[in-house]
Amino acid sequence: MLFLLGGYLLFDRAFAWIHIPGTPVFLGELGLGFGLFVILQTPHLGRVLRLSRPIQLLGGFMLWGFALTFQGIEEWGIDAVRDSVLWYYGLFAIITAVMLLYKPALWDELVDKFTKFIPFFLVVMIARLALGNVSFGPRIPDSSTRLVSHKSANIAVNVAIALAFLILVVGPSGSRKLQKRATAMTLLGLLLIVGAGTQSRGGFLAALFILGVVFVLARHARGAMVGVLIVSVMVGIMAAALDVKFQLDRRELSVSQVIENIQSISEEATSGSRFDNTTQWRLSLWGDVLDDILLQENVFAGRGFGENLAVRYKVAARSSVPLRNPHNSHLSVVARMGMVGAFLWLAMFGTWFVHLARSRRLYIELGEARRANLSTWVMLAMTGILLNAFFDPTIEGPQVGVWAWTLFGMGAVLGLGARASRSPRKRRAAVSDDGWLLRQKSPPTSAAHPSMPGAGMDEIVKTFDELIGKTEDDLADE
Repeated sequence: MLFLLGGYLLFDRAFAWIHIPGTPVFLGELGLGFGLFVILQTPHLGRVLRLSRPIQLLGGFMLWGFALTFQGIEEWGIDAVRDSVLWYYGLFAIITAVMLLYKPALWDELVDKFTKFIPFFLVVMIARLALGNVSFGPRIPDSSTRLVSHKSANIAVNVAIALAFLILVVGPSGSRKLQKRATAMTLLGLLLIVGAGTQSRGGFLAALFILGVVFVLARHARGAMVGVLIVSVMVGIMAAALDVKFQLDRRELSVSQVIENIQSISEEATSGSRFDNTTQWRLSLWGDVLDDILLQENVFAGRGFGENLAVRYKVAARSSVPLRNPHNSHLSVVARMGMVGAFLWLAMFGTWFVHLARSRRLYIELGEARRANLSTWVMLAMTGILLNAFFDPTIEGPQVGVWAWTLFGMGAVLGLGARASRSPRKRRAAVSDDGWLLRQKSPPTSAAHPSMPGAGMDEIVKTFDELIGKTEDDLADE
C-alpha cells in the first residue's frame, strides 16, 4: 500500500499506467488484490462492517455499482469493468480500515514515514512541474503516456495536503528545528502551488481552500504562515520587475498569469474570453449530462457502466488525452449510477464527515490533540480532493482515487469515536477503545476489543472500564 501511495504521489498517471503488457491489469488492481488477500486472513473485516456507518454506506454504494456493472458487461464487455473503478476502488477504504484496526501501530508508522517523505516529495514536484511541457522522453510500455506526465492540478492539491499535514499534525509537537524546516518547506510548497495553479484553476482553488482552513485552525503557525506569505509576495514583486516567465504545460508561469488566474475565479479574466469559454463549456456540458440523466428512463440507474460518456457528450474532442467521463467525478456518479447512486454518494460522504467531526470534537474535549489534528487533516485532505473532482474526473483515476479511498478508510477508523455521543457510559468506553486503537504497538489482544470475534458493546464497556484503571506497566506485563 505504501509503495502504491508513494508512487501515485511522485509519478501521477505515469505510475498509474504501469500494467501487465497486453492486459488491463494495472498496479492499482494488483495492490487491491493483494490487500483483499491480506484482510481476508484476519477476523477484523466483520468488525469494520459492523462498527462503521460510513463503511456500511460505502458497501451499499459498491453493491449498487456492482449491479449496474454486471448489467453492462453483456453489452459493453471489458469497458463496463474498466469504468467501474468509480466504485470498486472503494475497497481500498475497507482494506485501510481493517489494517488500521488489526495493527494500530500503523498510525505512528504512517505519520513518521509521511513526515520524512514530504521534503523529498516537494523537491520531486519541482522537477515534475518544470517537465510538464516536455514533448519527448520515455513512455510507459504499451501506452502513450510519457514518464514525465503529471497533472498540475494534482500537484497543487497534493502539495497543499502535505503542507496541512506538516502544520496540523507534525507542527504542534515538533521540535524547534523541525518547525523551522517546516516553515522553509511551507514557502517552497506555496510557490509550487502558485506555479501549478497557473495551469489549473480547479487544483489552485482546492489548494487555497485547504491552506485557508489551516490558517484559521493552526494558531501556533499563523505567524510563520504570514511570514511565508510576505516572502512569497516579495518574490512575486521581484519576478514581475524582472519579467520572469517560464513556459509550462498549458500556460506560462508568470506573475501576470497568476493574477489572471486569481481574477478568473471570481470574475472575467483580463486576457479576454479564454477562461470565460472554458467556464461556459463546463456549465454547458454539466447541463447536457443532467438533462440526459433526468429523463424518466435514466433517472434512477443512470447510463450504467461501459458506455463512453465522453463520446456521448462530445467531451473527447476537446482533450488530447482519451476520456470516458464528464469533467466532474461527482457528475460521473450521477451519469453512471443515477439518482440512487447520487443519494448513496452524498449519504456516504455526509455521514463520514459528520462522524469524523464528532470524533474530532470529542478528542479536543479529552485533550487528545494529536488525534484531533489527524481527524482535521483527513477531513481537509478529502475536501480538497472532492473540490478538485468538480473540475476534473480525478477520482476515477488510481493516482487520486486510491488516495481518496485510503483517506476514507482512515477517517472511518478515527470516526469510530463518534458513537461515544450516545451516553456517558458508552462515551467512556469508546474513548478508551479508541485510545487502545491508536496507542497499541501490536495487534489488540483484548477479547472484548471490537476487532476481535464476538465482541459486543456490553463486553467492550466492561473490559475497557477495567483497562482505564490499569497502568502502562500493567498492560505491558500482560
